[in-house]
Amino acid sequence: MDNVWLCSGDEVPLDAVPGDAVLQRRGDLVAVAVLGEDGSPGAASDVSPDLLPGFLQSPAGRVDDEALLRAVRGVLTAERDRGA
Repeated sequence: MDNVWLCSGDEVPLDAVPGDAVLQRRGDLVAVAVLGEDGSPGAASDVSPDLLPGFLQSPAGRVDDEALLRAVRGVLTAERDRGA
């Protein structure tokens, strides 16, 4: 995962590349997904925004907040390890 992007809707940011993670609000949850080779989000893990510090205060775009980046890495690692 090179970058993490907060999306304002279902649109993936134009600067996002395969391997980047995207966060999309889905009702009361946040979908955390990694972009595939075709540029579309793969299978998403839906998590509570409470697990993503700063998510609710962050504007759409590339994430620079280290606490939020660590949380996203944790979600993706948990998903990968659970599927192994």
